[in-house]
Amino acid sequence: MTSPKKPLKIRDVHQEKITYTALSAFRNCRQKYKHRYVDELVLDRPKGNALWIGTLFHEGIERFYRGESMTDIVSYVASQKDDLGDPDRWLRVNAMLIAYADKYKDEQLEIIALEDEFEVPIINPATGKKSTTMVLGGKIDGLVKCDDGAFAIFEHKTTAVPIQNYIKTLWSDFQTRLYCDAYSRYKGIKVNRAVFNIIKRSQRRRKRHEADDDFLIRLIEDTEFYRQELIFGKGMLGEIKTQLWDLKDNMQQARRENRWYKNESQCRSFFGICDYYDLCSSANNPIVRNSMYMKRERHEELGEGNYVTDKTNAT
Repeated sequence: MTSPKKPLKIRDVHQEKITYTALSAFRNCRQKYKHRYVDELVLDRPKGNALWIGTLFHEGIERFYRGESMTDIVSYVASQKDDLGDPDRWLRVNAMLIAYADKYKDEQLEIIALEDEFEVPIINPATGKKSTTMVLGGKIDGLVKCDDGAFAIFEHKTTAVPIQNYIKTLWSDFQTRLYCDAYSRYKGIKVNRAVFNIIKRSQRRRKRHEADDDFLIRLIEDTEFYRQELIFGKGMLGEIKTQLWDLKDNMQQARRENRWYKNESQCRSFFGICDYYDLCSSANNPIVRNSMYMKRERHEELGEGNYVTDKTNAT
């Protein structure tokens, strides 16, 4: 049974939509947030390796759970290889998808929604009043019904680090707790848990003169999977409400005062050098700005009002 669609946009024309990605940027470095979400600048270059692999894998998993054949999914990924830069990226994505489909082919997982976009008010936890200036928007990977009938956010995570190291940090995942609270309010249901769908991609490299099929087989053999279900208590979800409201206030203050402090500890991270390192180190030199960066809409990860049909009534 399909649940009735509800209006996605709840904000007034003068309200700004913020997302987890924007919140994360602001928390890590306010100068980075300004470059991306105030000035709307991005590097004029292709996405990095990990980003491309993660994005394309998410697309493939969505197609898998919608019932598309693996033959069609693999063909779709292969059709993207000219845009990926590294000629082996498409093989790495297909290796994960093929291995995943084989691992979970007989699984009886009740999928309620896939790639579902939401938009909810930001609530002052002290007064219960809604923000008149900002709303929270986002998109969940999926919603599943657990064996005990409870709903859980279904969150796909691809990683190159050992799984046992990765799962130690899941309980503190800000995005998932934020989405549990927001999606609960969006759908009017209780969502206080998450099922983390973790895929460790192979780090094997192609051998000299190795054929695509042979390399693909080795990648498939080296792909690992792990599922972790976490239940978030009232305290952890209540903390998220307070953090969200405080971040909203701090964002507004930064804009009013035009104060965008740099966090130099974020210039280099596990993922490499910050995209805005050259711009910051040049003191926002217009030559660097114009030659290396281009304008792009703030929340490109979201559509504008596109719905994904639920399989059942999630109420």
